[in-house]
Amino acid sequence: MCGTIRVSSLLAICLVLAHAEAWAAPSISGVSGTATHGQSITITGTGFGSKSTAAPAVWDSCSGDNPLDLWDMNYNSLSGDDYVGNYRTPAQVGRGVSTAHAHVSKYFCGAHYPATGPTDGGNIGLIKRRVISIPAYTYASWYERTDPLWSWDLSDTDNNYKMYAYSTGDMPYSGSTYHYFEKISATEGDGYDFHEVITPQNIWAAGWADLASGWHKFEIEFRIDNTPSGYVKVWVDGVLKINASFTSDNWDGTSRNDMIGGYVRDNGATTQWRYFNDLYIDYTPQRVMIGNANTLAGCTTLREVQIPSAWSDTEITCTVNQGGFADEVTAYLYVFDAAGDANATGYEITIGSGSTSTPRIMCNGLSGNGWH
Repeated sequence: MCGTIRVSSLLAICLVLAHAEAWAAPSISGVSGTATHGQSITITGTGFGSKSTAAPAVWDSCSGDNPLDLWDMNYNSLSGDDYVGNYRTPAQVGRGVSTAHAHVSKYFCGAHYPATGPTDGGNIGLIKRRVISIPAYTYASWYERTDPLWSWDLSDTDNNYKMYAYSTGDMPYSGSTYHYFEKISATEGDGYDFHEVITPQNIWAAGWADLASGWHKFEIEFRIDNTPSGYVKVWVDGVLKINASFTSDNWDGTSRNDMIGGYVRDNGATTQWRYFNDLYIDYTPQRVMIGNANTLAGCTTLREVQIPSAWSDTEITCTVNQGGFADEVTAYLYVFDAAGDANATGYEITIGSGSTSTPRIMCNGLSGNGWH
């Protein structure tokens, strides 16, 4: 009768809500452990999805001795000991460039010198090879900068400065079957370009960071597909600069490679050093990030990717990458699912402290943001 809700109706409502929750974006209900660099935390919640291999394909804090312990190729391998791409401390380089943050003591760096060929300074980059099954993904994140004395006047063409490449085979820039992201001068001014060769098109975005004056964070989320469902998203210092859909891989074979770094037009001088920190590559959009704001769009100062070691739909264990965060400051935790969607509101934590909360209960027995 009027004003009475039947038990069957309540059950139906709960089933609908349970179904909606199962397909919702990730929701974080609690964090245990100490959010300090190198320590382990466990994140609980819902909607994280399954991740068959929790760890990324590469996490390179640049603390090692040989890049080939993590990577399949060091592109700048023949420049001689003084200029070859390698892990170095700022003191070893001696050019007044500090690391990207205080939680690392080395960076990967090399010089585009003498640059008489592709592997002796024409390119500086690290390459990871893979075998794909379409659809596939790449998510890459890294810090980058140039030498303070970097010159853009060694070539009068277009300041071509490549920063990422996806290619067939074992080597980047293979034939005509590759895409790349670059910093370039165009008729519209200085900006960024993601060049894809299938359509083909240049996806251009105005404005670029001054790499000679300091470090900047770059992120790429790339869906590899032989249909127009492929896409690329590029963030520069947390700002989404490029977001485009296109057929991204209709090439034969399954051997592919990702490279962070690449070719520059302004090469052949000892001022042309490039520096990298915190290089991360994974083959899914699923990731954990700590940002400086309670919305992703607001995280334009710090977006630090974390290093997962275990991952289920309701629980993730990570090693904390504190990155540029100081101790005892407020930060916000985000979990991204297989569609690249994250919790809408960051989960507040304190760097250097544990952070836990009591799960909030819904009628389907699950916890989630917005339920009391």
